[in-house]
Amino acid sequence: VFDHLQVDRVLYTAVISVDQDYRNQRLSEKLVEKSLDYAKETFRIPGAYVEVTSLYSLKAFLKMGYQVMNEIMYEDYDREKLSNMGIHDR
Repeated sequence: VFDHLQVDRVLYTAVISVDQDYRNQRLSEKLVEKSLDYAKETFRIPGAYVEVTSLYSLKAFLKMGYQVMNEIMYEDYDREKLSNMGIHDR
C-alpha cells in the first residue's frame, strides 16, 4: 500500500457500520470523509486504505473515489472454511 501510494503513512479504515434505521442517508460516506479530512489536517496523512468484505461496501468506497488494489474472494482463498460468507464474500 505504501509503495503503491508512494507515502509513508495512511489512514486505515477497519469497520464502518450504520444502524439499519439510519441507512440510505449517506452516513457512512460522511463518516469516511470527516475521518479522512481530520487525518489530513491533524496528522498530515496523505492517503487512505480500506479493506472491504462485501460488494455493497466495495461499491460505496469506489463511489467515494477509492481504487481497488487487490481482491480476494473468500471462496477462492479457502473454499472449505470461508465459502459460506453470504454477502461478505471478499
